[in-house]
Amino acid sequence: MQLLYDVVLDQVVLSPPQSPLTLRLVNENVREFSVNRHRFTRLVADSSNKSVIRTGFYEVLLDSTVQVLAKRTKRMQEHLLQSYIDVEFTTEDELFVKKAGLCYSVRRKAAAMRLFSDRSKEMQDYLKRHPLSFKKAAFENSLVQLASYYSSLPPR
Repeated sequence: MQLLYDVVLDQVVLSPPQSPLTLRLVNENVREFSVNRHRFTRLVADSSNKSVIRTGFYEVLLDSTVQVLAKRTKRMQEHLLQSYIDVEFTTEDELFVKKAGLCYSVRRKAAAMRLFSDRSKEMQDYLKRHPLSFKKAAFENSLVQLASYYSSLPPR
């Protein structure tokens, strides 16, 4: 059976061979899965505090002493045009760093540097030696590299 991830509905789907049917798995029963070397884990929002995450599947970009997670979403917008419906999908990716059991939304370089401020000197030195681009197109990769370096530092 082929395993698929429906980003619009945030659901794991099984597609049996030679069958037009698809089976949607119950999200609460799926802890993690992999599709094409992309690993996803299910996180549950904590209602007792103001958690920055929503319950759903997150791609694990780095799994070390800190985790870098991406919430991949696609929004479907339907536009009624004269005799047909035009469907448009917009992609939105949010990045999070999980450190010491807490998740933090990271949208800018400054937010990442605040998270790693306990090793601020080492992180600044790393950025001087390895200039990373934190522009939109390269932000995800740069955040993973920065978090990977942070995780490689010996504990104090």
